[in-house]
Amino acid sequence: MTSPQMIQLERPAMACRFGITVIGEDTELLQQAAEDAFDEIERIESLLSMYDPDSILSGINRAAAAGPTGVLSEIFELLLLAGTIWEETDGAFDPTMGPLVRLWRGWREDGTAPDPAAIDEVRQRVGMNHVEFDVPGRSIRFDRPDVEIDLGAIGKGYAVDQAAEVLDQYGIEHFLVHGGTSTIAAQGSMDAESDGWRLGMAAPSDPDGIAEVVTLRDEACACSNQLNQFYEHDGRQLGHVIDPRTGWPAPAESSILVVCTSATRADALSTALLVLGNEAVEQVNQTFRGVRAYCLSGGAEPRMDGLDSKGTVRSDGSAAGTNVENGQGTQNPTTVGGQGADE
Repeated sequence: MTSPQMIQLERPAMACRFGITVIGEDTELLQQAAEDAFDEIERIESLLSMYDPDSILSGINRAAAAGPTGVLSEIFELLLLAGTIWEETDGAFDPTMGPLVRLWRGWREDGTAPDPAAIDEVRQRVGMNHVEFDVPGRSIRFDRPDVEIDLGAIGKGYAVDQAAEVLDQYGIEHFLVHGGTSTIAAQGSMDAESDGWRLGMAAPSDPDGIAEVVTLRDEACACSNQLNQFYEHDGRQLGHVIDPRTGWPAPAESSILVVCTSATRADALSTALLVLGNEAVEQVNQTFRGVRAYCLSGGAEPRMDGLDSKGTVRSDGSAAGTNVENGQGTQNPTTVGGQGADE
């Protein structure tokens, strides 16, 4: 009987590196499943890209202010979910805040002072209340010009979920998919002795150590922080994650980790909780069914370049006992799109 093999592959997409680890006996099947999962990630990127004028999302942003615009059913459902999370988080997660992001990014790159009047002006066209859904007709419209949708803060999670679905359709029972190491979906376990996939949470101040361990089995997670992405103004550190309700950067208090059954949902909620602050974490744990949220001290973040001797996925670059193909060093998590002012 052939012993199980572990294959790890990576491919760039969505301005980060996606990684897939699959375990099984048929290495040819594992390889094909992983490659098809990567193709699915690239398909999602082609639909949601804000930088491709031919993407589905770019077409929606050009047309929806003029009148009802038909939307591909898959994207319509994702937009509905984004609208639901916007409501659930009282607007802390907001896929319409691209204009605010660009405003702050320009100030950050130039090192100039923020202009409160400009912030107030841009905020007038931010908010999912400007997006009208026609569910039976599968169409949307914007209620004013200059509204736009950017799914960057939820799209990476959606791509991870869709890649996981491809692997599941191949019958792969044990796998892990990550986007930029900050958004993860895991199924089964990393070996027969483990009860899941052990993710080592390492702080930037101690990249060789493991601060905390989270175990995933048939679950997903997403981690958000902004400790390394800020600029200083008037003696204050202004982070890259913008609070869409105020138009100003959210405080960089800690990292937020969200665990649930959907990487899509975890991706959006981790961003929302970074905006809402640590006090909102307990409220989410009490009111959101199937969601576990954590505040991680010291800016801890998931690392998964290899497996240590205790079977914990971590950042030491080793992967003893694995069959690694096409692997390249995973970079530290970076915020892509959505509510970050530096994408």
